[in-house]
Amino acid sequence: MQSILNEKKRFLVINPNTGWEMTKQIEESLKGLKLDDVKLEVAANVAGPVSIEGHTDEIISSYHILKLIAERKTEYDGYLIACFSNHPSIKALRELTGKPVVGIAEGACYMAAMAGNLFGIVTTSQKWVPMLKEAVECFGIKDKCAGVFSTGLSVTELHELSGEEVEKEILNAGKKALAAGAEVLCLGCAGMSGLHKRIERELKVPVVDSCEAGLMMLYSLCHMGLWTSSLCMYAPNLPRETINLEKDMEQFYV
Repeated sequence: MQSILNEKKRFLVINPNTGWEMTKQIEESLKGLKLDDVKLEVAANVAGPVSIEGHTDEIISSYHILKLIAERKTEYDGYLIACFSNHPSIKALRELTGKPVVGIAEGACYMAAMAGNLFGIVTTSQKWVPMLKEAVECFGIKDKCAGVFSTGLSVTELHELSGEEVEKEILNAGKKALAAGAEVLCLGCAGMSGLHKRIERELKVPVVDSCEAGLMMLYSLCHMGLWTSSLCMYAPNLPRETINLEKDMEQFYV
């Protein structure tokens, strides 16, 4: 893969849920990075729930992400999965495309781990606390995380409530993270994109916008000419017979 210094690269940012309001919020937050040598497309999922709130949502949304890229996998040079989780589609896309694929949680946590001794994650509902603790362990940086702290809000409430109410709950969770030893905060939901500067001003610590962090990680991988290794874990899918699989998905087994 060539460096993006040599040609303009196309990145697809996928919001795994079907919520257009969050998709527009993600797109707006990424515009501020002004990556003139990248053609960026932000898309909502083709089917599934309007918010990702747990394991079932992750599996259903992953399947439809594969359907989204089934006929378009040659169009892009890299993918960003805009769900703050260890989303199953990330590894699947690495395996199926061989291209750089970044999840916003992984990108944000890696950056936060370099910006202070310990980082904390501010998330939505309490259900995400064990899920994100498990994700951080999978990322290999468990010892750098001071903990995961819930705002008590659902993902949809980030858009249904007033900005003041949402910011109040993020600040409360952020203060708990700092009291636990965090020196850096990650905003642990794509629906919190664009809020990091306001939280920084209030808490006086670095705050990582996960969508921005994920995109910059993807940009750096492509800039350096790196791609996903196919030697072992992400080796191409083996051709096999399929039964009752939709036609657009059959191509992954040819």
